[in-house]
Amino acid sequence: MPVIVVSSPSAVEECLTKNDVIFANRPKTLAGDKFTFNYIVYVWAPYGQLWRILRRLTVVELFSSQSLSKSSILRDQGIGTFIRSLYRFSTSNGNGSKKVDLTNWAFILVFNLMTKIIAGKHVVMNKMLESEPEFYTDHIIKSIMLIVFVAGTETSTMIIPWVMRLLLAHPEELVQKYRNESFLRTEEDYVNSYSRSHLSDSIVEDTIFSEEFAMIYLIHA
Repeated sequence: MPVIVVSSPSAVEECLTKNDVIFANRPKTLAGDKFTFNYIVYVWAPYGQLWRILRRLTVVELFSSQSLSKSSILRDQGIGTFIRSLYRFSTSNGNGSKKVDLTNWAFILVFNLMTKIIAGKHVVMNKMLESEPEFYTDHIIKSIMLIVFVAGTETSTMIIPWVMRLLLAHPEELVQKYRNESFLRTEEDYVNSYSRSHLSDSIVEDTIFSEEFAMIYLIHA
């Protein structure tokens, strides 16, 4: 597989701005031939009309604020069930503590969530099929479901244990974040589940961005 190593900011600018289209395509591989339905999966599709339509579909129909808001109930329910199950497991030996393989538990959580969310995405796919039946073939729809499931499961399974390790290694940041957040506990504006969920999301985001890390970007993903 051909590889280009870029070692200067000016060269990066040349590759990713002025000559972006030249480097936009992925090289063909045996895995790509077998698992991408002849390169119609979003992250493997060559730059062109197909890629632009798949990108539009992904941005507008799958990962827009409105779409994510619709699936928030599933995520909240799944996380609640996950936490209760994890608590019961960790205290099942009777002495109040038990070692937990968080990577395995994170995979189960994300796998179940993605399965439920993708079931809902089939409704979106059916609507798109009705609007442009000549484009949204069975292979196109299967490729979109495949990449959403694989990418969502793998990345989240890796990130969750990493974030938990950071939180456990720096508990003072967690405590300080809670102290800095203030809520009016009145009858009209009580700390509801959404507020607590929003606060937890904020803490996780702060934890992630408090550490330096390298992002590995998929081409035009």
